[in-house]
Amino acid sequence: MKIAIFLAWVIALGSLNAAPLWDGTDTGMTAEQVKEKFPTAIVPKDPAELYGKIAEGLRIPILTYLDEEFTVHFYFDNGALHQVTLELKKKRAHAVMVKLAGRVAADLTKQLGDPKSKKESKDSIGGRFEVHWETPRQKVSVFVLSTGPTEALYDPIAFNINFQPKQK
Repeated sequence: MKIAIFLAWVIALGSLNAAPLWDGTDTGMTAEQVKEKFPTAIVPKDPAELYGKIAEGLRIPILTYLDEEFTVHFYFDNGALHQVTLELKKKRAHAVMVKLAGRVAADLTKQLGDPKSKKESKDSIGGRFEVHWETPRQKVSVFVLSTGPTEALYDPIAFNINFQPKQK
């Protein structure tokens, strides 16, 4: 009986330390827990990797959000969910992706409040658009990146929405 009470206490303490990520996921979830919540998630044949040992363990190939198709990447650190990234499937002209990023930012602002920062830059290297939110336990970013000498020649590189725990 004492062991059961101790285990319940440890599990409760762990959930207090978990940070919310995306759509009901929390840091520390196992791949099995994520798969239970998202049955369409698959183990990717070509997993992406972040820094260090943080690797993509699950992926939802197609998710529709704001009438656009995204791929959802679930990144795990030592078997525990660490980050969720939504990646736009179809890259478009930089200006079009920035406009979509504005729609995403408006939707996230409804959920998270005003962003902590927002910036846009265009130069001879390329274009960049970022919006960042922070809650007491979570960081969320919308990020658009294109490269090229002028906006007319920008080559779209990335459109990501990242959900991460806030570092202490």
